Amino acid sequence: MKPASFPWKLLSVSLMGAGIGWVIYLLLSTVDDFSRFVPDSTGWLMVATFLVALSIGMMVIVFGLFLNSDADRRYPPGLIARLHVAGQLLRYLPGRLWGLAFQISASRETIPAIRLARANLDFMVFAVIGSLSVGVGLLAYQGLWPWWTATITMIGGVLILCGLFLGGASRILHQIGRFLPGRARRICELLSMGQPSFLRLAAIMGVFMASWATYLAGWSLLGLVFHCYAQVDFISLCAYYTLASGIGIISVLTPAGLGVREAAFVMLATGSTDREAVAFFAVFGRVWLMIVEIILLVVIALIFSRKKESS
Repeated sequence: MKPASFPWKLLSVSLMGAGIGWVIYLLLSTVDDFSRFVPDSTGWLMVATFLVALSIGMMVIVFGLFLNSDADRRYPPGLIARLHVAGQLLRYLPGRLWGLAFQISASRETIPAIRLARANLDFMVFAVIGSLSVGVGLLAYQGLWPWWTATITMIGGVLILCGLFLGGASRILHQIGRFLPGRARRICELLSMGQPSFLRLAAIMGVFMASWATYLAGWSLLGLVFHCYAQVDFISLCAYYTLASGIGIISVLTPAGLGVREAAFVMLATGSTDREAVAFFAVFGRVWLMIVEIILLVVIALIFSRKKESS
């Protein structure tokens, strides 16, 4: 992978430092007793963590549906799960393509590289548009944003996703390829081949919404985990965190939106609850989700390695 230029690295590090530094400053300036951040109920924390892990597991299914959308063969579920979760964790390394590079290397003899690239592109676009639409819808449902924002965003999101994944994305990639030189044109042509059927897209949307409901349930239990935040509106906080995550992904300036996501979350959520809660859950959300992904990767590796031994 070609290393990033020094100005780009400097900008990335500066944004990460500024975002994380701001959140830490808010914590230090608003918190008197840090013992409040110790979970009051380990049991409810485990339940919430299980629900978030289950939600990520459902997103593995979404990735698999995209990966198998135009394949002559169906790829092993265990391989798909390992590739997706490991790829998501590798987002935290500098450089946006380490996850895809790992996936291509780990499945070189099983899955064509171009198929993996298209599945990752489809998954990222679907997840960002879908999550932003749901996040805005939740904020409108909670009365924090006007109802028309939810109507426009959710209907627009569904129309955009249907347009893209029922032929639009393939046409766009094909048209882009016409203006590129030889090898790049060929890559775009290969990427433009294949798209999910209407039934497969409906299945993807169904699994995605089930994943989102499970994820929201996990966040909603955090009031039982931290009693001092029992009055916090975690549905709205989860929605703001989702919007901030989308901003972090779109920014492409830092690994996994590190620093950018936290700063965006603080700016968006300030006013919905006190600054201490916003600053704490900006940090907690990042650490929590990263730990869940690591645990999920270990569990997947153990489950499917045992299946190989028994077969």
